Amino acid sequence: MTCGLSAQPVLPVGGASVAPGTTVAFRYGPVNTPHPSWTGGTEDHADLLFSSTTNWVYSTAAATPNGLSFPTANLAYSSQGIYNYFLDGPGGLDIVGYTSFFGSMNCNPGYRYFKYPFTYNQSETTSANCTGDNLGTPFTRTAQVVLDGDGYGTLVMPFGTFTNVLRIKRTHSGQDVGQGINVTWLTHEYYYFKPGLTFPLLMIVDDVTNGSSNSQTMMPEPSMVGIAEALANDIGIEVYPVPATDVAHVRFGASGKLMATLIDGAGRTVWTRDLGNRSPGVYEEIFNLEGMASGVYAIRITDENGGSGAKRFMVK
Repeated sequence: MTCGLSAQPVLPVGGASVAPGTTVAFRYGPVNTPHPSWTGGTEDHADLLFSSTTNWVYSTAAATPNGLSFPTANLAYSSQGIYNYFLDGPGGLDIVGYTSFFGSMNCNPGYRYFKYPFTYNQSETTSANCTGDNLGTPFTRTAQVVLDGDGYGTLVMPFGTFTNVLRIKRTHSGQDVGQGINVTWLTHEYYYFKPGLTFPLLMIVDDVTNGSSNSQTMMPEPSMVGIAEALANDIGIEVYPVPATDVAHVRFGASGKLMATLIDGAGRTVWTRDLGNRSPGVYEEIFNLEGMASGVYAIRITDENGGSGAKRFMVK
């Protein structure tokens, strides 16, 4: 761990909500240890080794075989025959339940996966009660989730160095109880988010279930869409709708004296806007696009310390 200066990144609204139709390939390997105190310096995981790859396929809940069993869910992902269901809303991403070859579970209301917006030194504790079946045997689940924004700074990975990364520690504990079922667990999960990417750059999971320990580390395939852009950007940016017509909504997490620049497909500056001096947080600006020719453009946000982020989008 080395010392250095870094803005405190923010996981914005939708910051962990992977769009339906996306497939994220994750590499799995032995557990690596998070740095115990990461506050603006560098956390180095360049030596990570991985042995297998698994695809997480995201879709709308309605597009899955058992989507009707989870009427409150609007997002799902499948991996190795297991479907996980979520409620994706402006306040966060909540777990609604799952189906698998050995049973299913339904949580109403769901319980917290990630909170929006979220940043360093922020904390939230939530609880949940769920019902399910394991190979036909009913069980009930009581659980607690503690989210902590416990680190930020520069993350070194085998495929590059990423600035302005937020680490979220998710502590998940609980118990499943039914006839012949008594499962107790405590899981510490570390997620490393680069604002602007909706999947984590690194996941470290340390789980103890009924006294048995299981730990692993995961990272996305370096070729995933958005990785190259995340390497180049300090400030995470989202632009919607895509394509844009009359206006573009630009959401970003940043602080300090900020400027916005619109760049056309030839790399020419169309205009520059002074966004003023901002305290750390998540912001949204609406920019007028009336009269602009159709084509590819980019919005760039810069701060007074040389940090910047850019996002390409289409004007139609």
